[in-house]
Amino acid sequence: GALSTPVFPATPVGTSSTATATLSNTGIGALTVAAPSAASVSGAGYSFVSSTCGSAVAVDGNCTITVQFSPTTTNAAAGTLTLNTGAGSKSASFNTTGIQGFASLSPSSIAFAPQQISTTSAVQVVTLTNTGTAPLTVGGVGMVSGSSDFNHSNSCGSALAVGASCTISVSFTPVAANGRSGVVGFTTNGGGASTFAVSGTGVAAATGSGSFA
Repeated sequence: GALSTPVFPATPVGTSSTATATLSNTGIGALTVAAPSAASVSGAGYSFVSSTCGSAVAVDGNCTITVQFSPTTTNAAAGTLTLNTGAGSKSASFNTTGIQGFASLSPSSIAFAPQQISTTSAVQVVTLTNTGTAPLTVGGVGMVSGSSDFNHSNSCGSALAVGASCTISVSFTPVAANGRSGVVGFTTNGGGASTFAVSGTGVAAATGSGSFA
């Protein structure tokens, strides 16, 4: 008998996928198979799901064993499926990598020039790029702190394809004449950044001086 190797699809971290291995009887007599519960699956993230093999496989017949992959990281994960048969132990080895979106920011923070209180600066822009290996969902873009001094808008939509970018634009309208700071945050389904800092200094309006004769 021969046991094929299960081939898993690209599987995002935090989700699961399944693949099947086929046991084929290439001999001249029925191939006995251990109980499905005796199928052994080893390796981080892998687990046995089901088997159609029953107790024997007829000549030129086949059956399938289903294995599940549930990655928790993007590291390569090696696994092995082993099945005991009347023709000895049959095994298939596989190596799969979880995929995940990754949020990269450029620049990673914004510092505004001194700005007169109650006036608004020019906009500065941070670019958010998905440098990962899977689509990256993006949501909840907003001011975590500093909403009284900083305003934002974004072009991100709900998701970024691999390699795609969007922009988060921020302006500064200080409410007081001193150092001001804030944090812009967002949520994703991947790794990488989820916040960036913004800062600036508010300055009082200049006052004129003069004399009278």
